[in-house]
Amino acid sequence: MAILQQTIESILAQSEKEQWFFPQEFQALKDAGITSYHVCWQGTPMIIYKSEEAEWRNENASKLPDDLSINLVADSFSKEAFDEALQKRMAHITTYKQFIKDISLAGISHYDVCMIDRTVTYHGKSETSCLVQRVP
Repeated sequence: MAILQQTIESILAQSEKEQWFFPQEFQALKDAGITSYHVCWQGTPMIIYKSEEAEWRNENASKLPDDLSINLVADSFSKEAFDEALQKRMAHITTYKQFIKDISLAGISHYDVCMIDRTVTYHGKSETSCLVQRVP
């Protein structure tokens, strides 16, 4: 597991330093053997990375905003607010941490990334509201 953690941390540090767009970071993680990851900021913020052989639970997820709480996630999902937050992030107008805050206000509480299907699935508190985005 230590190797998995070191590999992920190295990729994320390089991504942040060089300001990679998400598809580049996605591909680097996939090339390193990551098959999926789960990002949650309700309750204990964490990111869980999975490969065929191991899993790493990053409960000290520095990528997530420090001041997030369950109260920040809106009760209902707003596709318009989500789309606006995503467009701002894709244009590098907002940081990743601000993106998480913005999609929380749009009703998103967590998301799952599947490297095999090349998708990101966003979920609301109720799990009934979700949106699937394809990774180019």
